[in-house]
Amino acid sequence: MPTSPCRCSVVVNRNAPPRPCNKQCRYDGIGEIAMRSTNVEVGALPGNRVVVYTPIDDASQACLTALRARADACAESAGSAGGGAESAADGTATAA
Repeated sequence: MPTSPCRCSVVVNRNAPPRPCNKQCRYDGIGEIAMRSTNVEVGALPGNRVVVYTPIDDASQACLTALRARADACAESAGSAGGGAESAADGTATAA
């Protein structure tokens, strides 16, 4: 099983209420991305939440932009090979 490139800088207490915290992720060839997580409760679904990650500084934003460019390039090459998935207008993935 592959390991995650993210290294969390906080210890998660599953009994504590969600709160903002800082996280650090390191990606080979990209660098370290420092992000702040914010939890947003989903009112219609008790117990469910959306977690939003925001870059903390300009260097992290630049690394995040580079990571997105890498992901886009991988998706393009997978799509041109005929075996990738394409994203539909509604955000769902469709097999190519």
